[in-house]
Amino acid sequence: STGDTTRTIVVDSPGPYSCTVLDSAGCTTTTPSIRLTVHANPNPTIVASRDVVMCLDDTVRLSTAVKYASYAWSTGETAPAITVTSSGVFSVVVIDENGCAGQSDTIRVTVLNTRNKAEFIMDAGSNEILVEAHDVGALRCRDVAVRNRSATEDLVISDAHFVGNVYFSLPRGQFPLVIAPLGIGALRVCASAQEVGTFRDTIALQDTCSIITLPFVTEGTSIKLTGSSRCDVEVHTTIFRAGSAWRLRAPYPVPATRSVTVIVEPPTAHQGGARASLRDIHGVAVAMVEVETLVSQQHVTLGIDDVAAGMYNLVLEDDYGLITAFPVIVAP
Repeated sequence: STGDTTRTIVVDSPGPYSCTVLDSAGCTTTTPSIRLTVHANPNPTIVASRDVVMCLDDTVRLSTAVKYASYAWSTGETAPAITVTSSGVFSVVVIDENGCAGQSDTIRVTVLNTRNKAEFIMDAGSNEILVEAHDVGALRCRDVAVRNRSATEDLVISDAHFVGNVYFSLPRGQFPLVIAPLGIGALRVCASAQEVGTFRDTIALQDTCSIITLPFVTEGTSIKLTGSSRCDVEVHTTIFRAGSAWRLRAPYPVPATRSVTVIVEPPTAHQGGARASLRDIHGVAVAMVEVETLVSQQHVTLGIDDVAAGMYNLVLEDDYGLITAFPVIVAP
C-alpha cells in the first residue's frame, strides 16, 4: 500500500499497511491490512527534593516527574529515585510501558565544603523540646541550648519563627544571636496556652545551607480556685479556657513600610466582625480597618503610607472589646 515493490519494507509512520502479491500462476491476492501505532519516546525530567547546592552532611533525592516501567541512572542504580550525597552530574534513562526508551537532561549537584553551624541540644530521650506545663493564660519561657559546630566562624542567628505562631513565641529582642566558634548560646522560647490541652509548633531557622526545623510541645492546665461567697459558702471554680480562643498570626512585615497585615481567625461560634487599628504611644489611632463579618480566617491589612516612622501597637477588637495588641515598627 506504500507503492514499494520489494519483499520487505521499513516504515516509521503510523497507519494501515497491506500488500498485494502475484504468484507464479499469475493470480493476485491482497493481505489483510495491519495498523502500525508509533509511540513517542519518553522525555523524563529529573526533580530534586531540595536545592541542589548544599552542604556537607546534606542529601538530595532525585526522581522523575512521571513514573516509568524501568530506570537506569548514571550512577548504575535502577530504583525510581536515588539519594545523592556528593557533587556530580546525574541523568537517567527510562523505559515506559510501551517499551520506548528516553534519556533525561543532566542535573548537577554541588556539595559545598561547609556545614550547617547550628546544633540544638535536645531534651534527653525526646525528639521534641518541652516548655513547662502551665495554667491557661499564663506564660512560660525556657532557654534552648544551641551549639556552634564551626571552629572558625561565628554562628549568627538573625531571625527565626514558629510555623503556627499562636501558642509559642520568640522574644524579638534576642536577635541577632551571635555564638562564637565551638561555643554554646541560648535561644529563648516562650509559650502561653489559652486552652487546656497539649499544643505543638515548630521553629523554622535558616542556617548556613538549609532551613532547620525544631519541634516544641507544651501543655495548658486548668486553674483551680477556692474561695468563699458573701454568705460564707465555700466556692470552687475551675478555668479551662483563657480568652475566647481567637487564632492570630503576628503582624508582618515588621518593620513595615506601606502596609501591615495580621491573620485573624475567630472562634467557631463567633458572630459579628472585628476592628484593627494602629495606635501611637498615646493610644491615638493613626490607621484603622473594620471587617463587618468575620466567620473564618482572614488577612486584615492596614495601609500606612501616611504614618510617620516609629513604634506603634496594632490593636484588635471585636464587639465585646479588646482581643489583643501587637507591637509594630513603622520604618521610614
